[in-house]
Amino acid sequence: MNQQTIAGMISTGLTLGALVYQAGKHSETIESLGIRVAQAEKRARDHDSVIFDIHGKVCSIEKDIKHLLKSIDGSS
Repeated sequence: MNQQTIAGMISTGLTLGALVYQAGKHSETIESLGIRVAQAEKRARDHDSVIFDIHGKVCSIEKDIKHLLKSIDGSS
């Protein structure tokens, strides 16, 4: 083997090593993003649940107030 062949093999090996390293680095980034997305979706579900609960309570209070107003108007 001559020096040019060896130099070509070394540079090819270094290039492939760098590509593998970058691919691994990006896969870690994608994995951490997946975890963040899952956490954000869970928070959104939790917020939706709380908002739904508050809405139900407000609607119930509104019905009670309407019922009270009707009973006050009827007794006058």
